[in-house]
Formats: sequence, structure tokens, C-alpha cells
Amino acid sequence: MEVTYPFHPLFGSMAVVIGDHVHNGTRHLTLRLDDGTSSLVPAWMTGADGAALRVVNVPRLPLDRLLELRALLDSLLTLPAGDSIPTAGGDDGQTDSHPARPIRPYSAAGPAAAALAGRRRDAAGASAGRGHDTNDGSGDNGKQGDGR
Repeated sequence: MEVTYPFHPLFGSMAVVIGDHVHNGTRHLTLRLDDGTSSLVPAWMTGADGAALRVVNVPRLPLDRLLELRALLDSLLTLPAGDSIPTAGGDDGQTDSHPARPIRPYSAAGPAAAALAGRRRDAAGASAGRGHDTNDGSGDNGKQGDGR
């Protein structure tokens, strides 16, 4: 048997199968190498599936995996700081629905998103204030700063 997955340390190695096990829900093979050592390798890494995986210039990800990732990230973003990740059981069971939009507002998504949201608010405020006197009686005509 040959390890065909190009990113496995044993890639290209020939070995004898001495065991076939299910480990963490995935079929694994125990391989005996020429030097006498044994290794537990996922079975898919020894067949055509393992050989088919390649590094490409443009990522190709299945939509269902992206949606799963989105749901996971959204669920983690809804946790208050320091809370643990929900596990199955009780009120923490999994749901089948995916949110239609991000859970948190722009400001919670990070500094870049917060800056973008701030620029949008500034632009909206500037366009709303056009043609209106912004003098609030402070003598600075709505300007901020120390007057330099």
C-alpha cells in the first residue's frame, strides 16, 4: 500500500497493511513500513482520494463547507468574552438554520470594519448637514480641534 496524500510525512512510502480500524469516526489503516515502524494513517490518504488533492492558485471550497464555517463563526461571535463554545445537549444543541446575515454589527467585526462603518456615518452626517448652518453658538462653527 502506498501513502498517496502529498502532504503526509509518509507520502510516497510503501507499506504493508497490518490493521484496519475506525478511529474518531474515520477508517484508518495501520501500516508497517520497511524500517519496521508502524503508523496509523487515514485510509483515504492511501487511495485515489488522497492523490487527487492538490495545491491550486485559486481556492475551491464547497458552498456547504463555507456555510458551516459561517454558522460556526457567527455562533462564536455571539458568545460573551470568556464563555465556552456550546456543546450538544440542553439549550446548547445544534440548530439547522443558518443566519441570513452576520450576527454582529460592523463595529464588532474588527478595526477595519469599524473604520468603514465610521466613514459611512461621517459621510451620511456630512451629506445630511449640507446647506444647514452648523453653528451651535460655541464660536467654532461646528469645527473640532484646538483652533490651530
